[in-house]
Amino acid sequence: LAAAYTILLNGGPGLDAVVAAITVMENSGMFNAGLGGVLQLDGVQRLDASLMEGKELKAGAVAGLEGFRNPIQAARRVMDTSHVLMTNIGGRRIAQGLARLPKPSKASLEKLKKLLLREKEITSLYRKYFSTVGAVALDKSGNLAAGTSTGGTYAMLPGRVGDSPIIGAGTYAENATGAVSCTGAGEYILRRALAKETCMLMEGGTPATASRRALK
Repeated sequence: LAAAYTILLNGGPGLDAVVAAITVMENSGMFNAGLGGVLQLDGVQRLDASLMEGKELKAGAVAGLEGFRNPIQAARRVMDTSHVLMTNIGGRRIAQGLARLPKPSKASLEKLKKLLLREKEITSLYRKYFSTVGAVALDKSGNLAAGTSTGGTYAMLPGRVGDSPIIGAGTYAENATGAVSCTGAGEYILRRALAKETCMLMEGGTPATASRRALK
């Protein structure tokens, strides 16, 4: 919050504030995003992120990005191209020069195998409280922005993509309605295009009311 709000107080765009907030969370290693992204079943971290601004509806996203710590920054670069979503190969080229993600150690791989064999309290706590990260912002110009970043589902099949990098599902922003970042069961969020649905419901109500209606 401090990293993002400093940008807003200085008159910066909401888009930059969202990227700043999510970058801090990706770098913390505490959440299922960036450095702390969970390993897939083959022991590889593949990260997803998306970003959208509400004035011109520009968006950028990466899915299955390997080897880079900050997929939200890669998504920001994609936004400056004529494309919206880049998968692993294109995403890696777009991300060149960004901070690298260290390879999982042998110890972490062994830990993953053990956790898969026996569910532990720490695993359930991690799933519940240290999940996908996101941020929304409203700047002085009245422009909205939203972003989402994730490592995916715990021990998921390689190649699986959830809602987080999908515009309209995990992330959506439109000045006329609102800005949304989702976390939860990605497959269900995808089917409902939940982020955009929530934004549409904001046209006639508050964010809290729209969220409750969408979730119900």
